[in-house]
Amino acid sequence: SIAVAPVGAIGFLKVAVGIFGAPALAASSAGKAVLVVSLVALTAAPLLALARQSLSERLAYTTLAATAFVFAAAVLGAQSAVLGAALQLLAHGLAKTTLLMAAGTIETATGRRDVARLGGLGQRMPWTFASRGIAALSHPLASRGRSGSG
Repeated sequence: SIAVAPVGAIGFLKVAVGIFGAPALAASSAGKAVLVVSLVALTAAPLLALARQSLSERLAYTTLAATAFVFAAAVLGAQSAVLGAALQLLAHGLAKTTLLMAAGTIETATGRRDVARLGGLGQRMPWTFASRGIAALSHPLASRGRSGSG
């Protein structure tokens, strides 16, 4: 889901802007429906992510939130919103790739998947946790909660 959701958002963005046109979609009832569903998903996904202890589950839910943001911005109709949606996809992809690699490195090296069990690993894996910290700062929905040191 982490790889497929952004691809769907790219497709939606291309169709919304290239075929329908952002202003026409914003004025339509379908655009308003997409906006409402996107805002509900944008609100619910981070809350669901915080309820999970697995790093990979948190990353999946935050991907849904980032994708919902793109859908919401695409149907607002403003050119700046569409540009923001495209830039969000780029930033999300870069940050999420780093977060996934860090999560994989942590799991491979330690066997730990849960956020609650990451305490103290920042000292054992300083480069991994430094990259994870930078990526988490650039992705405001990801890797929040009790993440240990680092």
